[in-house]
Parts: sequence; structure tokens; C-alpha cells
Amino acid sequence: MLIFPTYKVSRAHITRRALNTAAAAICLVALQSCFTGIESTKRIEPTKADLRELAPSKEEILMSRVTPTPLALWEKGKRFSVADQRIEYILQPVSGTRSILKGGDILTFAGVSEIVMPDASRNCAIVLENCDGGRFLLNTSRPAESAGEMVLSDRLPMLRDMKMISQTDSLLRGRKLWSLSPLVYDENSTRLETLKFMPLTVDSVTPGDARFPMRVWTTDSLSRPRFYFMGFNDSSSESRPMEKVFSLSDPRLLYPRISEAHWQAIRRRGLIPGMTKEECRLSLGSPSDATAGRDYSSTIDLWQYPDGTYLRFIDGLLVDFRK
Repeated sequence: MLIFPTYKVSRAHITRRALNTAAAAICLVALQSCFTGIESTKRIEPTKADLRELAPSKEEILMSRVTPTPLALWEKGKRFSVADQRIEYILQPVSGTRSILKGGDILTFAGVSEIVMPDASRNCAIVLENCDGGRFLLNTSRPAESAGEMVLSDRLPMLRDMKMISQTDSLLRGRKLWSLSPLVYDENSTRLETLKFMPLTVDSVTPGDARFPMRVWTTDSLSRPRFYFMGFNDSSSESRPMEKVFSLSDPRLLYPRISEAHWQAIRRRGLIPGMTKEECRLSLGSPSDATAGRDYSSTIDLWQYPDGTYLRFIDGLLVDFRK
């Protein structure tokens, strides 16, 4: 008979934010105990594993040099790349402007103005110009007194801060990296799937699309130009920050105990019975849902992924799966 306690772990529970929240909760409980007459509460120290998880990666540290700029510090002439032609739905042309915007166009910052809203309130608007002299207003949805600090250059819809992209290009151009994502695109933007942990050299960084801020152009060992979508440091699950796309060092060197057969399966995002949880996580990423249980002699773990993939472990080793 299997005994499964109600113990479930989702991906959100294993993020750094969750660890920080848990640490804050522990501190709150400890403080509350000081006022309840409980004097024997032990001091809770983070484990070495917790500290490793909380510590920023080398990739995060590198990309921390690239930061957005608040509106109050923008200088006239600051450049933005249009990520999608649909930006015309959110920009208001200034009277007399007849220009049509398209993806890849460059808009420059020309100042700020005010827009009177239907309820008579006033919002701060960003004034942008294109090369034809056309002017457009972007409603920040904030009053002038707060827009200067709250509006950041990497948060404008369908616009990419060219300064941040240029800074990223300076950091990565010519670097040797290893891919963590199998999703890559060719020169025609056709989606391809390649092996994970491919050694690459960065050729350049250019503006991305409406979803991801940057395209990182690389050359692999066969001299094929490919690009990966990448974002800036961000807590959003869809931002694709550098630490989710590339590694600054060869991942194989970090796992010398993994057999070559298992490593090649991991690179293909494959599974082999007998893999450890660590090996499965390297192959497929962290599960969206996990259940832990036990019978009278073994521990049993069930992992599930959003695409329906299902893994079952006994005593930490993969015994069967469904993809």
C-alpha cells in the first residue's frame, strides 16, 4: 500500500523569490515568538544548499551591468527600436504626422507632454520622433509626478531600449558560451531544435521581437549563423534571462559523475530509466508539479510537466515516464 501525504511542490516554490519569502516568514515567526513568552526558539540558519540557491549566478552578475533608465534621466535623442508594427495601436500621432511605423524603425525621445483623460485627469506622455520628422505620443498611464521614477526604459510596450541592447552586445560579442536552450532560429527566423549545451561564439546582439527584447546571434562549430531570443535580468517566467539561455562555462565540467550515455540523452532532452532527479531536471527542466510519497520500503516521487510529460521515481531514480 502506498502512502502519499498531501505534499505538493510547484515550480514557483523552488524559485529564489520563494526562498526569500520563506526566509521572511521564518524571521516573522521568530519575532512573534519574542512577544509570546517563548524564549527557547532556536535561531534558524540557512543551509549551504540554500545559500547556493540564493546566490546569483555568474550569468546574472554579468548581465546586472545592463540596467534600465527611469524616464527622469532620459536625454533627448535616446533611441528605441520598434519591435512590432502593432505599436501604431498604442501610439497617438501628433497633428500633421502621416508616417507609418514598422518593425525595426528607430524612434528617438523628444521630451514629455500631458494627455487629458476622459475623467479630466492628466497623464504623462512620452514624445517620440522618427526619421521622417513624425511625432507620436505614448501614454505612460501615470501622472507626471510619478512617471519620472516609475517608467523604465525596458518596460515600454513594443519598444526596445537601444542603449541596453548595445551594452549587452559589448558584454557578449566574441564570448564563447554554451547553450542551455535547444530552441534556436536561423536567418529566416525558422524555429529549429538542436542539442543542448552546444559551444557557441557570440557574433552580435540585435533587437528582438514583441515578446523578447534581444536576438543573440551566434556561430556554432559548423559556422552556421543562428540566433537565440534573450531578455534582460527579470523575474518574469517568460523573460528568458541569460542564465536560462546560456552558460559562461562548459556545463559538462560541472557534472563529471554523469555517464556519457545519460549526458547525451540530456543533450537531446531525452530520458533513460535509471536517471537521477538531477539528470532529469537537466534534461527537461524543473517540473510544474511534484508529489512525494512512500510505501513501506521506498520513497516515491511523481513529476509532471505542462506538456503532459510524467515521470516516476523510486528512491530517487527514474523507473518509468510518459512523454
